[in-house]
Amino acid sequence: MKRKSILAKKVLKPFYNLYLKLYLDDNKDKDNFTFDRFPIRKTIGLGHDASDIMTARVDILALEASTPFNKVMETIAQSGFSRIPVYEKELDQIKGVLHVKDLFKYLCNEKDFEWSKIIREPFFIPETKDVNDLLKEFLEEKRHQAIVVDEFGFVIGIVSLEDILEEIVGEISDEFDHLKPSLVTKLGKKTYMFTGKISINDFCKAIGLPDDKVFEEIKGDADTLAGMLIEIAGYLPKKGETIKFDNYFFIIEKADNRKIERVKLIVK
Repeated sequence: MKRKSILAKKVLKPFYNLYLKLYLDDNKDKDNFTFDRFPIRKTIGLGHDASDIMTARVDILALEASTPFNKVMETIAQSGFSRIPVYEKELDQIKGVLHVKDLFKYLCNEKDFEWSKIIREPFFIPETKDVNDLLKEFLEEKRHQAIVVDEFGFVIGIVSLEDILEEIVGEISDEFDHLKPSLVTKLGKKTYMFTGKISINDFCKAIGLPDDKVFEEIKGDADTLAGMLIEIAGYLPKKGETIKFDNYFFIIEKADNRKIERVKLIVK
C-alpha cells in the first residue's frame, strides 16, 4: 500500500515497538500516560494532516462483509495484513475492522463461518486530523489504524501507526532517502516513469503543467495517478496495457490484481 522505509522496517520500528511496549506496560493506568513526556514527541515535529500520510482509497485492501470465510482466509494469506477494514456493499459503508489474530481460534471452522460477527469497531478520523494528535490517540488508546473520511463522510483512505512511524523515520533519516523509490524518473525529453501512488498534482508538476486542469474532467475522485488511470480506463489495467488520453500515452509497467505500481508516460 504505502512505500516501506527499509530503515523503518529493519532498525527503528522494532526498537520503537519494544520501547512503546515497555513504556505502556509501565503506564497501564491511562491517567498516568503523559504523551508530552514521550521522547519521540519531543524531538519530532510531524506537521502533517492525516491525508498527507494516509494510504489512498484506491490502494485500500478491504473485505465485503458477505465474503465467504475461505475467500477471507485467502485474502489474508496473500496480503499479509493484520487488520483489514470490512464494508457492506460499498467502501463508504465500513462496518468494522477484522483483526487477523481474532480469527486464530476459528481456523478449523466450516467454510460458512460468520466471520463478520467478530469484527471490531472502526475508528474514523477527519482528513484534517493533525498527525501529532493522531499519534497521541493511537498511543493512549492503544489503536493501530484509523479510517480517514472527508467532510461529507466518504472514505478517502486509511492511516496506521506504522505510517506515522515511517514519517518519523523519514524526518530523522534524510540521509537514507536514496533507499526510497523515486516517484518520478525522467527517461527522455517527453518520456517519464512514475509510481502509481504519485499525487495528480505532483504528476502534473513533473511534466511541466501548472495545475491539473487538463485532467479535471476525467480524473473523477482520484487523488493519485493510478486512480486517475483506473477512472480513464473504467477498470484496473493490467501490465503491458496502454491508456491513451489526448496526447498522453500511459503504459502500465507494473501492476497486480489490486493496484497499479509503475507507469511509463510518453507525451506525443
